[in-house]
Amino acid sequence: MSDDIRTVRDRQRDAPGLRGLVRRMLVSLTSAGGLWQLLGKEDGDGNRERASDVEAFQQIGFLSRPAAGSRAEVVVVKVGGESGHPVVIASRDRAIEIAIGEDETVIFNSTGTLVKITAGGRVELGEAGLGTTDGVVHGTGIDPWTGATYTALGNTSDMVRAKK
Repeated sequence: MSDDIRTVRDRQRDAPGLRGLVRRMLVSLTSAGGLWQLLGKEDGDGNRERASDVEAFQQIGFLSRPAAGSRAEVVVVKVGGESGHPVVIASRDRAIEIAIGEDETVIFNSTGTLVKITAGGRVELGEAGLGTTDGVVHGTGIDPWTGATYTALGNTSDMVRAKK
């Protein structure tokens, strides 16, 4: 028997134990402490799978939490194949997703785009009409000629360019 056939047979034998290891669920509630409640698929009797106190495993330096009442979806992995240890590894809310161009990255929430990195590497803060009122970057220094703050002088901008 070839290695490929043996591998396929091993996978088929292990498949029943792996079923249900990864799930797509809806977020029903989140807490400030980071634990979420989730709703899963319905069975034939209309009962929904539920998971409480689920850890949201997110990237270092970046956290997100869906708005109350949103229809956010998550991908859940049951660590070690145990149904008692579900962990959220990805989330999205199609209701607030925005269209972006090829090779672009954005950070956004329900108010719109907050940070955008363009394909050319330019960083844009805010987006017209989506929460920025008088500019994103505010100077907090004092103008040496007038003694007024930069903000008082109207020196604010929603575009920042910096060079090392």
